[in-house]
Amino acid sequence: MLENTRLFGEAIRKAILSSGCSMNSIALALEFTSPRTIYRWMNGECLPSFSNFLSLLRIIGPESAGRLVSEITNLPFFILYSQYIDLKAL
Repeated sequence: MLENTRLFGEAIRKAILSSGCSMNSIALALEFTSPRTIYRWMNGECLPSFSNFLSLLRIIGPESAGRLVSEITNLPFFILYSQYIDLKAL
């Protein structure tokens, strides 16, 4: 699981950087007091909740969200998420 979490974090990092959003703006949109939790996701220290993951996809925009989802599609835990995600609705 640790390797999957690290890979997920790397994918989040790439998607956020490609979106052009700042960590502070994402934290603000997620109603976090600081971007620390986002950095923890990016470093593979923890995973976002499903709700926060969906919010992140909306915040970073459809192009970056699509890349993120395609990059993590084969990770085991993502299969659980995927049944609830409709990228067209983002």
